[in-house]
Amino acid sequence: ATWLSAFCAFTGMEMHPDKIHATTLGPPPPTPPPPLYIYDSAWTPIPITVNPTLTSVKYLGVHLDLRDNAISSHAALLADIECRISHLLLQAASPEVKIDFIRNKILPIALYSAICANWTLAEHRALDAPFTTAYKRILSHPRTYPTALLYLPKKFCGNGLPRLSDRAQIMKWESFQRSIAVGGKAEEA
Repeated sequence: ATWLSAFCAFTGMEMHPDKIHATTLGPPPPTPPPPLYIYDSAWTPIPITVNPTLTSVKYLGVHLDLRDNAISSHAALLADIECRISHLLLQAASPEVKIDFIRNKILPIALYSAICANWTLAEHRALDAPFTTAYKRILSHPRTYPTALLYLPKKFCGNGLPRLSDRAQIMKWESFQRSIAVGGKAEEA
């Protein structure tokens, strides 16, 4: 916090103590942790209470799980996806605009959480369900329309839509491969 305070003082930036949420990682400690101190431009210390029971934090519009609770983080992401998609489906826009909004806004937000999670492939596939339903509704496909055709590339006569679970798995493997390529250990990737 001292380094960040010094950087802000040097560059003329301001920190807002009311927006800072300090916590500890891992299990909560047996005794309350001491406060975290940040400094304003006059180098006056401002105490920030450390909340060791904070379970998640919202960063750039995405809830990040701090306690490695896969079940609650999966449920929270699924609820967030469903909420965002339901709002999108209520908007008056062309199918192309709605598909682009999913591809460029909703999917990246969901991917940010999905690539950091330790979920199984089945749990990742469960996140595809709201997208599949939305794609079928946006494109006016019947419910019985084969899901595989939605995600099949256009060169194979599919719709060529992005699937969250596939993209998350590919991105995880890419980071794993990059880690090994630069000399990292497979266990640390």
